[in-house]
Amino acid sequence: MNTLKSLILSAVCCIGLNSFGMDQFSVEEELSKDLKTSRGTKAKVADLKDKAVLLYFTASWCPPCQKFTPKVVQFLKENKDSVEVVVVSRDRSKKAATGYLKSKKANDFYMVLPGKKSDELSKDFGVEGIPMVVVLNKDGKVVTSNGRSAITKSTDLPPDWVK
Repeated sequence: MNTLKSLILSAVCCIGLNSFGMDQFSVEEELSKDLKTSRGTKAKVADLKDKAVLLYFTASWCPPCQKFTPKVVQFLKENKDSVEVVVVSRDRSKKAATGYLKSKKANDFYMVLPGKKSDELSKDFGVEGIPMVVVLNKDGKVVTSNGRSAITKSTDLPPDWVK
């Protein structure tokens, strides 16, 4: 039975987001009430307009996230005119989430605090492990659910992320 379950999970993961209906995402509709600055204060969704948005699923307690977050910080620094990062926190508290971003010098990130909306986004995008980066182009189209791979390799912005 476990072998069958593993095969099904592997197949589902390989199918990708589009099969779950998440080929388009309205940043304005979905995040307008929940978007915060890295300090946990209210942010404007309009600040994300006309840029690629990286939904970065992460948590302070996750060792791979702790190693990867500085790469995301550098990636944003190199591509600030074209990209914004929205952390979808998988932490258990606002204090842990904001403290983590502060410790990683992720001061220019936006975030969705732990809670109902971060749980919904994780479910909608099929997050089974973190860190995970879902890339949305400026029109809200899902470009990839494996942005982590590109960011790990280079700080160069892949051209299809901003189309």
